[in-house]
Amino acid sequence: MYATPQDILDRYGDTGLFLAGRTEEGLPDTSPLMTALEEASSEIDRLPVESVPPVLRRIAVDLAVDAIPRNAPETADLFERRAKAARELLKAIAKGDLSLGIPELAGSASGGMAYYAPP
Repeated sequence: MYATPQDILDRYGDTGLFLAGRTEEGLPDTSPLMTALEEASSEIDRLPVESVPPVLRRIAVDLAVDAIPRNAPETADLFERRAKAARELLKAIAKGDLSLGIPELAGSASGGMAYYAPP
């Protein structure tokens, strides 16, 4: 997983609470957020990384929030634009046009993905 339900709540505040809904106890219902984050993570999994850089956490949150059903059309446009930008960013990272800031391994100039584990 690249992000947590708390990441959504931290990034979107009251809107995140609205998307999550509430449990009978009045707490945020994180189950729809978890489902959306799992779907977003599967979209990101094409980038094999050992640790989650902050940019991937933001991408996961924006993709997940776009996938959550909602009734407010004024926020739908914002979520759709952010998800579109996140997908474009993912494509650029996958193509090698942008870097995640993870050091390249020696001899990995083949253009393929390489795993990196910090010392």
